[in-house]
Amino acid sequence: MKVKGKERLFAIYEYLLEHKSAKVAELAEIFGVSERTILRDVQSLSCYYYVYTDSTRGHSGVFLDDTMGMSEKYKGRSRKTE
Repeated sequence: MKVKGKERLFAIYEYLLEHKSAKVAELAEIFGVSERTILRDVQSLSCYYYVYTDSTRGHSGVFLDDTMGMSEKYKGRSRKTE
């Protein structure tokens, strides 16, 4: 599935929201672009979300930390209106 520009960025973010991580090669295949394009997209996403890459185990991976550094106390807590 060939997805262009901003649509692809949003689609990668949605994919990571659901799966929390993915291999760069996997995302490249899903979106019909090169691995280098995925890495550039992740770099762009990292300006707005805590999305990062890691290649310590030999396979480049993309990860989403949607907790944004919140303490355990606040993870999953919903706001209450008073």
